[in-house]
Amino acid sequence: MITMLSSLISLLAALPLEGGGGRLFLIIIVAVLPALLLGYYLWYIDSKREPAVWLIGSVVLGALVCLPVVYLKGILSSVLFSPAGVPVSLFESVVDTFCLDAVLEEVFKFVAFFLVVFRNRYFDEHYDGIIYAACVGLGFAAVEDIFYLFSQPEWEVLPVLRSILSVLGHSAYAVLMGYYYSLYRFVSRTHRNLVFVLLIPILVHAVFNTLLLPFWGGLSMFLFFAFCVFIHRTCRKKIAFHLANDIGFMNENYRI
Repeated sequence: MITMLSSLISLLAALPLEGGGGRLFLIIIVAVLPALLLGYYLWYIDSKREPAVWLIGSVVLGALVCLPVVYLKGILSSVLFSPAGVPVSLFESVVDTFCLDAVLEEVFKFVAFFLVVFRNRYFDEHYDGIIYAACVGLGFAAVEDIFYLFSQPEWEVLPVLRSILSVLGHSAYAVLMGYYYSLYRFVSRTHRNLVFVLLIPILVHAVFNTLLLPFWGGLSMFLFFAFCVFIHRTCRKKIAFHLANDIGFMNENYRI
């Protein structure tokens, strides 16, 4: 799988993009295809699949909230990191990672997610929180990647890899957000679960981005991939937990 991914990235990086149409096409493919594949997987494993119109609406809403986030980040960056307008020190980069990336993005995604599930009569199973949050997160990630790739003057391997990592990251934050929201909604309405709906995705997002900062030397890549493996396993356990809860719920209520 890793070899195939590396080959795909190398192939995309080698393609000529003199024409504006070719560049636009590849940017959309690189930004959208990973989100589509992850979204399809999360939809496929659902034991009771949600209506397509609600899932598509979640993706669209996630894409739409990306627009004000990009606008606000531009304004706040110019204020916080004057006169350069971008972080130039480790401290400024950490502030940018935690406040402008993690907090701002996760808050807006949570608002979109809440608008989807609030009074949604199809939101009736534990796993539904994960699939709806994932659709919001993947829609957000796709649009964010389109903005990012358009801002790159040259088509290289690094921007392509960054866009793929962004989709993987946003899907993980969304799984955690949806997991804790369903935990609060269906299992235990504690203040801890309610706070974790937003706190855990923010922390994971912040750590994910911080480990990619160019200040840590060679150790950062080791820590980053170790963190990715940990988050991947954690998300799989969260998904399996809610899927198992839904099977038990169906057995109990429908005598399966």
